[in-house]
Amino acid sequence: MTLSNREKWLLTLLPAFVILAVAGWFFIRPVSEQNKKAQDQLAEMTSGQQSAGHLAQSRRELAEARRAVDAEQSRLDSLRSELRQKQAVWSGRKNIVASTDLVDLLTRHRLVLVEESDVSPAELALSNTMRSVMNQLSDGDANRYRQMRIVGSYANVLAALTELSESSIACIPLRLSMDRANPQVSARGWTLVVWI
Repeated sequence: MTLSNREKWLLTLLPAFVILAVAGWFFIRPVSEQNKKAQDQLAEMTSGQQSAGHLAQSRRELAEARRAVDAEQSRLDSLRSELRQKQAVWSGRKNIVASTDLVDLLTRHRLVLVEESDVSPAELALSNTMRSVMNQLSDGDANRYRQMRIVGSYANVLAALTELSESSIACIPLRLSMDRANPQVSARGWTLVVWI
């Protein structure tokens, strides 16, 4: 099943909208309820049911509630700004679904992802044949090469690569290297370079 560009774009925005909705629900709603309560008390006091001292106290509480709402609103705005920045990074990748599926596969095989970064084709020192094949497949997009630093045992890496070769994840492993082995530890450091 292939996703259209619109569906891919919507999939990248969906987490941002969910986080904003949850943040709004948990941060703004309680403060808004306090603000409404303070306004109701102020309305009761202005109708002549309470003394002037209570009225001044309620006004102070209302002012505090408004300051709290403003503070939470500015915090929510900063969260929205941060999410927009992250969304801009995410939407720049064409195959975020494949990248996510690959990370899930590594996690299922008890491999810990330490670092993930883009790598340029020039850094890979691919053969001319491999480079021409990758250029044809990538439609000129050089941002499809990913380098992943992972930690895990040899057996887990082998199992993950075996599952990857049998899966439908749109990912081609290009290079796998192991860090210097420590005989006292079964886990090893690995560098996996993939084309997504």
